[in-house]
Amino acid sequence: QVTGRLCVVGAIKSHKVTINEINRRTGLPEGLTRSLVGPLLRRGKVSKCGDKLQAIMEDHGLSARSKIVVNRKRHPLTTLSALLEGEAMQLSADHAEIIRSSFPTIPLARIVVSNIESPAELYRDSQEVKLARQAVDEWIELLHRWTGRGWEENADEICTSPLGEFALKTHSFGVEEMLLMASLLSQFLATLDEEMNAQMDRVRKASGRDPTVFFYPMVRPLTLPIPGRLSLNNRKYNMTVAEIYRRIRAPESFNISLLGSLCRKGKTKASVEELKMALAYNDIDLHAGRRKSSPVTLFTALAEGK
Repeated sequence: QVTGRLCVVGAIKSHKVTINEINRRTGLPEGLTRSLVGPLLRRGKVSKCGDKLQAIMEDHGLSARSKIVVNRKRHPLTTLSALLEGEAMQLSADHAEIIRSSFPTIPLARIVVSNIESPAELYRDSQEVKLARQAVDEWIELLHRWTGRGWEENADEICTSPLGEFALKTHSFGVEEMLLMASLLSQFLATLDEEMNAQMDRVRKASGRDPTVFFYPMVRPLTLPIPGRLSLNNRKYNMTVAEIYRRIRAPESFNISLLGSLCRKGKTKASVEELKMALAYNDIDLHAGRRKSSPVTLFTALAEGK
């Protein structure tokens, strides 16, 4: 049992070091010498401490060289060299837990979708995401051929696989992180695929046309610039989603016609469909129809910014 390096007072944790781990660390490619195995096992450089360690290792049939036999330029010591395999596994497990609880998969996917400028581009990107998902799934399946049972149960097989040198240099941390990143990418692509499908449904609902042949730009009222009516220098104001929600509710109760006029959209079929798409994108359900007991005043023509 060896105390881990990455611990704080009140949360000190020890890790079990096996004979196989020592053999892996003293063998290639790391090639830890006796003077490095001591610090790895948290044994201070005091009188006779090295002799005791050597005696313990010899009792278990282990041996560590006193001289370096590897090319340190090709196989340098890194921060991972100071980690025990058990500690490296714990570090990766903690990282995985933080990713599961805190990584903003959905917001990032929505940012990607919000940058798509046309239904045709949306359809094309959606097909590319599906191909990317397939490629990542094949990559994960390949990795699981050797790593499926994890480092603890399958370390020897991993070390003799094409991943061998990488695994020995990074210990369990590299293997677990490789699987974690592949899983994270797969999760992100799945979320992005869902968001794109939802966006295409909004386009179909708003336009009545298939995104593969519908080429009107998707305007987003979140930052929709509105030319000012009371302006001599063509100043524009941003119409926000929150403002639209306020205007379509009582007491003003805007319908699609008034909202289009407020946004300075001409009464053409293309303009109306473009506005409907922008509303649908932000989940604003607004139908054409008469307004009841809501008089139109001069203030009705003003955006809040004006």
